[in-house]
Amino acid sequence: MVTPVVEGECGVDTARRTPLLGRSAELGWLEGVLRRAAGGAGQVVLVEGEAGIGKSRLLAEVCGRAVRDGWKVRRVEADVVAAYQPFSVATDLFGTPARDVAELVDAVRSDAVGEPLLLAIDDAHLADPASLHLLGSLARRTEDLALAMLVVYRPVPGLRTAAPGFRQCGAQRIGLPGLPGDTLDELVVAMLERMPGRELRGLLDGVAGNPGLAVELVAALDAEGMLESAGGHAEMSHPELPPAAREILLRSARELSPAAQTTLSVGCVLGTGFCVSHLALASGRSTVDLLPVLDELIDAGLFAADDDRLVFRHRLVHKALYDDIPAAVRASLHLDVGRALSETGAPPTEVGRHLALGALPGDKEALTWLRTAARGVRDTAPATSARLLEQALALALPEEPLHGDLMADLAESLAWSGRLREAGELARKQLARRPGQASARRLSGLLANLWRVRGSQADEPDPAPAGPAELAWDLVLADRPGQPLKGTAADRDRPDITPLAACAELGAQTLALLAAGHGQEALDAAERALALQARHDLALWPGHLPAALALLQLDRLDEAETAVAEGQRRAEVSGALLHAPFYRWAHAAASYRRGRWDEAMAAAGEARALAGEVGTPMVAAWADTLAAELAVQRNDLRGAGAALARAEEIAEDLEIWPVWAPLWRVRALVAEANGEPGRALASVARLWEPPGSVAPPFPYLDQMVDLVRLCVACGDERLASRISRRVADFAADPACGPAAGHVAQRCAGLVSRDPETLLSAAWAMREHPAPLARADALADAGAALVGARRAEESVHRLEEALAAYEQMGAARSAAKVRSALRALGVHRRSAARPRRRSRGWGSLTATELDVLRLLSEGLTNREAAARLFISPRTVESHVSHIYAKLGVASRAALMAEAGAHAAELRLDAFVRTCEPEEGW
Repeated sequence: MVTPVVEGECGVDTARRTPLLGRSAELGWLEGVLRRAAGGAGQVVLVEGEAGIGKSRLLAEVCGRAVRDGWKVRRVEADVVAAYQPFSVATDLFGTPARDVAELVDAVRSDAVGEPLLLAIDDAHLADPASLHLLGSLARRTEDLALAMLVVYRPVPGLRTAAPGFRQCGAQRIGLPGLPGDTLDELVVAMLERMPGRELRGLLDGVAGNPGLAVELVAALDAEGMLESAGGHAEMSHPELPPAAREILLRSARELSPAAQTTLSVGCVLGTGFCVSHLALASGRSTVDLLPVLDELIDAGLFAADDDRLVFRHRLVHKALYDDIPAAVRASLHLDVGRALSETGAPPTEVGRHLALGALPGDKEALTWLRTAARGVRDTAPATSARLLEQALALALPEEPLHGDLMADLAESLAWSGRLREAGELARKQLARRPGQASARRLSGLLANLWRVRGSQADEPDPAPAGPAELAWDLVLADRPGQPLKGTAADRDRPDITPLAACAELGAQTLALLAAGHGQEALDAAERALALQARHDLALWPGHLPAALALLQLDRLDEAETAVAEGQRRAEVSGALLHAPFYRWAHAAASYRRGRWDEAMAAAGEARALAGEVGTPMVAAWADTLAAELAVQRNDLRGAGAALARAEEIAEDLEIWPVWAPLWRVRALVAEANGEPGRALASVARLWEPPGSVAPPFPYLDQMVDLVRLCVACGDERLASRISRRVADFAADPACGPAAGHVAQRCAGLVSRDPETLLSAAWAMREHPAPLARADALADAGAALVGARRAEESVHRLEEALAAYEQMGAARSAAKVRSALRALGVHRRSAARPRRRSRGWGSLTATELDVLRLLSEGLTNREAAARLFISPRTVESHVSHIYAKLGVASRAALMAEAGAHAAELRLDAFVRTCEPEEGW
């Protein structure tokens, strides 16, 4: 029996309970429901969630707030006994027997006189059907009552047919998702007064955001004395769970029928997710026979449907169940499952995994399956391939004939998955053992290619003859990209090479053409490689990267950004981490070209961090060079010097042209900004006259204008003229496109100081997609007009340039233009640029709002990144900016803000109205 709640009694012992965290959005929305109901528009809300997710805690909080706001609250909690007593829940709710809906309506009208009424039904999935039917009928008659009805339940199939009234009254339904990781961290702090350490955090990751399960586990660990303080964090003193914690995870499984327990064990062996057909096959039962058992496992909250598969709801529960199976039984089950799957045409990866977990060393069958599986996924999932090969080598005996080939396979898969250092060490170690000729050639070739990717020379010579792809890349590194490549996959179909090798040749030719400035030809080659990649599903080949670089050179920036985003997404999905730093750097370069400099700086930092993790110092140098250039543009010369010093430190060990060319250019810009014209000119001369140079050193020709402008400003007009003539000769090649002509025109105008030439170039570039290039063209024309004593025209051009500079935040160039305008008698304030508010909701960008909206729906940072086709690091960066702009310091505080601003975020998207055919 539950009596009406009075003020101060909200059904929760708050002194002994952990705080309600992570539900601010839901609380904010439910408070809106209560406001509408208090106005006489009756409301019915169904709150669904698994055991421990926080439904009852949320309901108690709403009841407590309602009491404080002057509501009369009646709350009842159903239990297993009530399920067998007709009308028991309805009777307990009102304190008197209630069997007729008319009586209920009269009782509610009497109760709601003078104050609104809240009816709260907890654990409705345990309520008797008669009460559910009666309350559902009442729900259809709430439209004109100052009444809110909150019904909380677990999603069990039987409930969906027990109360048609709730389905037909248009009740609003919300589902409680798992809490994000940082909210679970706050929960631990509330319990232990310390943040969780890495091991404890990893353990809590396995509860799928279930706060009840997290609290029980932490309490069990604390009671067993298995938590210790480490560096101010709460950390597990031992990696194994104590018996009490395991029992918490296994509790629901202990109550199953014997048939369900057997099926659960087989499911544990299959993995955290599996097809029903595989479960039936491994269980030796038909799918029809399994249906009652599966219903039992789903009702118990152990299995859940995920498209066409079943999955364990909690990864940690799966691990506890798996570990609870005796090791010998597990191994035998894996062997049985692997052999059964091998007879059904299951993927080799699935078969090999099970055989490896059940096989003994020297098992030929398992070894063959694992190698077949590894080769089958190498081109689409190199990290998985490496893991399978490591398992195969663990089973291979020292005298195994395939041992050398397995080692070579593993070294290549490690390289493709971004583990470059491990790949190189393994290749050198295996070469020292003097393997067979074929394996030696593969390993030596791999070491040479690692040099090409990392930018640092390998110690060992490459005895394997270099193919067209390697030759093309070597020409780029040596600044001889213009030499033609004959007999490659780009020229004719070659059945003697694999699709991946053909893609590599086309990609290398793309890079060579880009370095030579032939953007359209480069794009043609890149698109042919992409078509080949799509036809053969080659996730290993980063085909979108050369395509994006070609599109950037052609100033097709929208398409370039799309290509970068798609390539990055594919790399993350496939596990080809080798490509990740290259894509982040390309994203930074594209953002810089588009004038989105905050985004460019963030992406450059991510690229540098990823390059350090993967082992690609060349990308780290590019990222620091870009950061230095951005800092110069923003007039942050100290920051520019620091970034340049980092890039130079890396470049000293590389000694390759693609790293040094942009570095010398930015070094010249920094020297000129620091008032060191001699050093600036020396850098320009070193850049323009490298040994063997046959082409301008940058894929973006408009960067050559910077050098000409710098030489003119520093007084070396002779060098400026030489560069201008070289650019003009280069631009005469039709393969370079019309943009090259505009660049040549600007260079010539700067050398001759001819305003008409520069005005013509500025006019031609009025639709140029790179705002900095447009602004520079206008500023150059304005400066030349000043020299020609055409002051009025000069002011117009300079003001246009200033507006563009201020919009981008190009502080240094803007300051120069303001100085020129002051000399003409025009005074402009530096704060002329309209700025976005720096704090508050109005300061959030569209992307930040998108991120916040997804987080409010319960998505993790990684899930939000996948939804927005950006990286998790970028989401983390956006979240940091949101924290700063809104003045919050935790995810819970952020969600509270989000709940209070539901309209801005459209948070009602997580609320669904029940349709009659939907059920609950």
